[in-house]
Amino acid sequence: MVKSDGNDKSEELKKLGQNLADQVIDIAHKMEIWRFLMTAETQEAVEIKQSITKVHNRFFGYLERSVNDVIVIGLGKLMADNNDEMSIVKYLNKTEQELRKCLSKELKEEIEARHNEVRELREKSNVLSRRNKTAAHNAPKYFHNSELVNDDFPISTDQIDKTIEKFKEILDWHRKVVLKANTYEWFEGIGQRSVENLFRELEMVEGLKMKHPFIYFELRKAIKGRNRM
Repeated sequence: MVKSDGNDKSEELKKLGQNLADQVIDIAHKMEIWRFLMTAETQEAVEIKQSITKVHNRFFGYLERSVNDVIVIGLGKLMADNNDEMSIVKYLNKTEQELRKCLSKELKEEIEARHNEVRELREKSNVLSRRNKTAAHNAPKYFHNSELVNDDFPISTDQIDKTIEKFKEILDWHRKVVLKANTYEWFEGIGQRSVENLFRELEMVEGLKMKHPFIYFELRKAIKGRNRM
């Protein structure tokens, strides 16, 4: 457990942890948006997909790639191991630095075990490779044929779901065991802020609202309908 001093530093770590948790929630919500739009399990979703396809028959292929890139970039930030990004790894490092005089030997060992869990995620997942090759950069091999990345660095929705759940588990453990606070509230489903964030990102990349206003507003209507389900 954490020893008595270091309260101010603990409060700072709580704020940083909440910011990371918000990022995890945002990615989880975008996965739900992707599932809703791509699987079209409700009649409403089917009708909206059909009406959009009539206007832009390649749109959902584009949407799948775009949302996938947004998710991969977000997960890549969280599992990165460098000094430029606030990630799960950097958060654990900061905990050790800020509370080094307050942490018991056992807790330091547990933090190292969490480090190893993130390292294992990085090694087993293709998230960082996809982010670095196509989502965040234009590697020459994939610039003219982006589909090749699926062969070289496959990533499944199951992998993404497991990574999200692992990040939730680590952050909850840190907040409960290290900081002695209540665990995070992991809002399930699709959050309205995540919807707005996604549309803002699609607008920046594709000019969605300007180029395809019908699609833009139909999608917004579909997702808002999903929120009421």
